[in-house]
Amino acid sequence: MELNTVVIVYKKTLHTGKLEGARKSDGLCERLPAVPVYRQILDTVTSCCYGLGAEVRVVERNALTAKHNGDLIVTVGGDGTFLAAAHLAGKTPLLGVNFRPHTSVGFFCAATPHTFHRIAGRIVSGALEPAVLPMLELKIGGKRMPLRALNDVLFSSPSPAEMSRYTLHLDGTQENQRSSGVWIAAGPGSTAAMHSAGGKKRPIADARMQYLVREPCPMPGIRYRHTHGLIPASKSISITSNMSNAVAYVDGPDLAYPVKRGERIRVSVIPNSIKAFL
Repeated sequence: MELNTVVIVYKKTLHTGKLEGARKSDGLCERLPAVPVYRQILDTVTSCCYGLGAEVRVVERNALTAKHNGDLIVTVGGDGTFLAAAHLAGKTPLLGVNFRPHTSVGFFCAATPHTFHRIAGRIVSGALEPAVLPMLELKIGGKRMPLRALNDVLFSSPSPAEMSRYTLHLDGTQENQRSSGVWIAAGPGSTAAMHSAGGKKRPIADARMQYLVREPCPMPGIRYRHTHGLIPASKSISITSNMSNAVAYVDGPDLAYPVKRGERIRVSVIPNSIKAFL
């Protein structure tokens, strides 16, 4: 693979030393990256890309747009930085560099600061090919949302202490439910919150959606028929809000779309949406 232009995406950090009030035993000081170390790793990744003959563009993840295209997008951080770049990557393949592999899961990150040079070399030589992954498309009230989800979509109340009330539409049936929300994920997100909540791990390229009702709370004498299951890639799942302040979260808390009472969200799979070196 020829690398003429590489876009490097990084996460801005405000940590400049010891966190006030934090003790070493809290683990906070170990988890928060120190700016000089992060800067050094970012410089190392940049230098490596220059060494491969590529033009390099370095972009903070909140400033990233679809116009920042190239032959490869390299994210330096964790899964959050990778997901932010995935929303805007389009046809450009991604490679994640897990900045702190000893404290960050980095599921989507194939490289670490120590392995980046070797993996980048394999990409250039053609020895490593990207995986092609599905993403989730979200519509609210019939309107397509601009960014797709790679990890998952969560429909819920904006408060974790508030019960979610909604109607689940699935395969020609509908069911009024109460719970703490509904997770929806395809293969890429099946090992994240979906799995933590009791879902099943699926192959990462699996385009079938998995849905899971979190903490169902039916009225006495009622038993829900639809609390979890797989949905073929050719079908979708819909939820009508019976709340005044529902939210559809895309890949975490930062990307949240309000859903009005009576408004319906629809989630479907778009196969072969993104390329990633894993």
